[in-house]
Amino acid sequence: MWLFNHFFQKRRLLEIPTSLEDIQSALYAILGLIVFGAFAFSFDYWLQGILHKATSYSYLLFGVLSGIASYFIIRKNPVSIWFVPLIFNCVLIFGLLIDTDLAMLGGIVLGITGSVLGFVKGRKET
Repeated sequence: MWLFNHFFQKRRLLEIPTSLEDIQSALYAILGLIVFGAFAFSFDYWLQGILHKATSYSYLLFGVLSGIASYFIIRKNPVSIWFVPLIFNCVLIFGLLIDTDLAMLGGIVLGITGSVLGFVKGRKET
């Protein structure tokens, strides 16, 4: 009886839609990541065919998008400048440890630039 009361109290039933919304948001984020990854690497393949170079340009595209996201996040909360660039660029940082590529370094620079610009703008607003 205790188990039945625990799961079917009004308070517990009110929490279920919130958790379902969290699952829905996570699924949207994963779907967006898959679509972005497919777009980035197809763009990279197309651009390599045009320029006839073996450099991966998807890292630059990732750097631009992470810089934009960092700008908006850090503009809203300037204290997060210490961890947002690290979270966004952890894939590029680990990639640089394995293989040095100028496009990876450019992606990191773009991400950090967006973070610094968001920090400056966020400090002026607060």
